[in-house]
Amino acid sequence: MSAGRYDFEISVDGVVTTSRRSIYLHDIKAAWPHVSSMAAEAQRGAKIRVLDKDGRIVILTGVAAARILSQNVLAA
Repeated sequence: MSAGRYDFEISVDGVVTTSRRSIYLHDIKAAWPHVSSMAAEAQRGAKIRVLDKDGRIVILTGVAAARILSQNVLAA
C-alpha cells in the first residue's frame, strides 16, 4: 500500500461508533499506532477497520487483538 488518506472506524455489532476520517499515512504500516490508540479507547468486542480511499478494507482487527499487539510491540 502506498501513501494516501485512510479512514479508521470502530464498530460494535456492525454499527460504526467512532471514526477518524481522511488520515494521511506515508505507508499502511503507519496505521498501526492509530489502530493501537483507537483500541485503547474502544470497548471489548469491538472491531477496528481501516479503509483506503476507494472504501476497501485494508486492516480489520478485533480490539483485543490490537491491544495484545500493542503490548507486544511496546515490550520489544
